[in-house]
Amino acid sequence: MQETREAHPGRILEIELMKAVAIIGMVFVHAFEMGVNLSYPSSGEYAAAFLMEFLGAIPSAGVFMFAMGWGAAFSKRATVQSYLKRGVSLFVLGVVINLFEEYLPAILVPDALGPLGEVLPSILATDIYFFAALASLYFALMKALEERKGLRILVSALLVSLCFCANIFIGFESFTTGNEWLDTLLGLFIRVNEYSYFPFVSWIVFPVLGFGVASLCRIIGKKKLVLFAALTGTVALIASSVAVRAMGMPDATIVDVVSVREGVYYALHPIYVAGYGIIMVEFALTYLVLLATKNRLPGFMLTMSKNVAQIYIVQWLAIGLLSPLLVMIENIWVNVGMGCLVLIISYLGGLLLKKTNWIRV
Repeated sequence: MQETREAHPGRILEIELMKAVAIIGMVFVHAFEMGVNLSYPSSGEYAAAFLMEFLGAIPSAGVFMFAMGWGAAFSKRATVQSYLKRGVSLFVLGVVINLFEEYLPAILVPDALGPLGEVLPSILATDIYFFAALASLYFALMKALEERKGLRILVSALLVSLCFCANIFIGFESFTTGNEWLDTLLGLFIRVNEYSYFPFVSWIVFPVLGFGVASLCRIIGKKKLVLFAALTGTVALIASSVAVRAMGMPDATIVDVVSVREGVYYALHPIYVAGYGIIMVEFALTYLVLLATKNRLPGFMLTMSKNVAQIYIVQWLAIGLLSPLLVMIENIWVNVGMGCLVLIISYLGGLLLKKTNWIRV
């Protein structure tokens, strides 16, 4: 199965492969993190935990956000109004996903993940769809400024700069309103409590980067972009490693999420530019993989990349229903097996959901 950038200017196989790897990593990490009784005492077991957490972190969430920006940069049919409508649709989907992700496990396994009465504000938890709804506002603004390229760059730079400043000076989990519902709502924008997974202030940099890198691709072409990605990505990884050590910050935040506090990862301090580095290096690596395979990918990989929304929804329904089993598992290899099962269910269920045409995002 082969596609070319000339035939589909906005859909290049590197991005499709990255999205396919991302959804696989995200399914496994979500199944893994439901295993509250898991242990991994041996080096092999820890390596499995590390791999799932790593692939389920920036190479999943960050890649999806980057791909959002990439797609928006190449979109010709989208309008300001369509992005605003899409934002509303994504917000509704976010509520549905939170029912599966937060409420369902609390109902089925109240001793481990509930009880429901104590997690009710989690219906507003900032999962990736709530974040995508807010990101749609940025894309709507970029569409409104379509004829003013310079202003686009200026607005994007100001947005990222303001978010970085808010992240640095406000910090994360540094205040509370005294009301968990209001805290969770504020968590849409900045990390306030445990339900603020992808706050706008911390993560908007990835859609902005995706939009910017895609725009650069249109100017310099894919081959030059690969070289640019490899060089800047490597520099970012090195710079981040040096900076976090110099500042005495947890240096495993982007790479080894197993070893750091959850809030540190989700708050994503701006100094962790390694996130950009990982995505750019991955882009360059996928180019080499496709070069070696003569631009051929297994059909199921392309199917996954084109049905991310449906697969993401089904995986949370599957994980929610399987939560009584997942929380009982202590052996990580059994958990990996359950992750495989959830992936198969999500893939097939995603195809079925696609055929119903219920989800349009």
